[in-house]
Amino acid sequence: MTKTKMIRVVNNMPTGSLGIVLTDGKPIVLPKPGNYKEVSFDNVLNIFNSCKLIQRGHLYIDNKDVRIEFGLEDGDQVDINALSREELGELVKESDAKQLEAILAADTSDGTKEKIVLLAREQYNNESMDAKKVKVIETATGMSVTEEAPSESETTKSSMISKK
Repeated sequence: MTKTKMIRVVNNMPTGSLGIVLTDGKPIVLPKPGNYKEVSFDNVLNIFNSCKLIQRGHLYIDNKDVRIEFGLEDGDQVDINALSREELGELVKESDAKQLEAILAADTSDGTKEKIVLLAREQYNNESMDAKKVKVIETATGMSVTEEAPSESETTKSSMISKK
């Protein structure tokens, strides 16, 4: 792996923007999930070592060699938090209830669990989903698959308290 090649990093957040700071101090904002930027290997290494965005699944490294070098995957094994949104969606769709239970029992970050719920909700609303899978996801995450998340304004309103 040449260390001078640019590496694509992708906003892998469940929703919203993601900001990263490069080694030269320059900030970059990836405004929504799926947005990407090509950065140097040194920047990816710095992000990997200094903050846990990659390990928590918020930032996806779109380069298999780098993911292997960082220990996020090898031959048959892959860190659940290092999967892209698309790969995680396929995993949710193709896994049975028992497999999903094992996945969610692993060292799965909160961000990855939230992505699983959002992807399961999309599948549930668009195609349908096995009731056992829904129950496993809801039990393991504490989040509802069958109900829409509250809107931002509802969330803002409910967090307001009186100063008196």
